[in-house]
Amino acid sequence: MRILLIEDDKNLQESLTFQLSREGISVDQCLDGEEGLLAVRKQIHDLILLERMMPFLDGMELLRIMRREEIQTPVIFLTALGHMTTWSSPSHSKNCWQESTVC
Repeated sequence: MRILLIEDDKNLQESLTFQLSREGISVDQCLDGEEGLLAVRKQIHDLILLERMMPFLDGMELLRIMRREEIQTPVIFLTALGHMTTWSSPSHSKNCWQESTVC
């Protein structure tokens, strides 16, 4: 399995990469949304772990661009927010907004 981790907190990024690598998962790292966009265009990943709030290009806008470009890689948002409205695409033909509470 290959995961793309897009996280601007270097310490959290290193910690997550270490733990995932111990489980045999390959992890590509990006520190901001612009770098992440280049990575999703260049390499196919099984999953993207995406920070919600980042410099240059935030996670929500990155996801919108990916879906417009028909990049359908599953995304899990990482966020320190207690509540957020997320945009998801449960099928290729339908986009929806859903609210979720982060505990």
